[in-house]
Amino acid sequence: MMTLAISRLAPRATRLATLAITMGFVYALADLVASLASFARKLDGDPTRIPQRSSDRERMVVSQRKGNVMNKIILATVTGLILTSSSVLADSQDAQPQQMRPVSNALEIAIGGGYMRSGGDIGRGRAGVGDYAEGGGGAELSVAHRMTPQLAVGLYGTLSGYNVGDAVAPTTDLAIGATLGVKADWHFRPHMQLDPWVSIGAGWRGLWLGNDAGTERALQGIEMTRVQFGVDYRIAPTFALAPYMGASAAMFLAEDTMTSHGYDEIASNEVNFTFTAGLMARFDLPLGVR
Repeated sequence: MMTLAISRLAPRATRLATLAITMGFVYALADLVASLASFARKLDGDPTRIPQRSSDRERMVVSQRKGNVMNKIILATVTGLILTSSSVLADSQDAQPQQMRPVSNALEIAIGGGYMRSGGDIGRGRAGVGDYAEGGGGAELSVAHRMTPQLAVGLYGTLSGYNVGDAVAPTTDLAIGATLGVKADWHFRPHMQLDPWVSIGAGWRGLWLGNDAGTERALQGIEMTRVQFGVDYRIAPTFALAPYMGASAAMFLAEDTMTSHGYDEIASNEVNFTFTAGLMARFDLPLGVR
């Protein structure tokens, strides 16, 4: 009975849920970029200049601003899930077949967001990633070529804002992370409405610590492996919503601080990890008939 209920989804309510989630992600991402813009403009500034100490009020405003961004991402996800679940329970239509036309030779665009947390060491005998940046919220964008119904190959990028950890300078009230890399997705049931998938990628990773006056510490490195697991719920042949979980292993190679003159190599590098969980919207734009 429950399986039958879950298989029902009212089209009108589905479109409403899709719109709520998509607009929520776009709004949350725009708010994140806007709230960090003043800090990002300072990333290439003079690293030897000591930023002004933030007042308690400024620190509180920044903390509230970062919290609001994450709350909007979570709210968008929860709103979409509630609307979708409500439409399932309220729908009285007959169950539809679970098979769907597979996607092939398409431009695939995915927008996601959710919770992110990093941990592990940066170098032997020094503070770890979690001591600099604690949990936070992030947004992800990927563009890929869906070459076959099973395989998609493309690029991914993420932008995240974290709560600062205990090992940062007293003037630090912002922690920003970013990644950029290549990936390959494999879909296990591309002809079905519920389509499990796995994504494997690798690329670059950066982390910046500071405040609105400038950068106090910048770390650059490689994301050696990034793995995600998810399940596409295909609302239409070219559109799907997917809850996902993921983990990545990275290593920071260079560091720039207020007392250094450019980037210095990090000695005794260690591997650190980032864990993610969230919701993704996937769009497929056909490129032609194969």
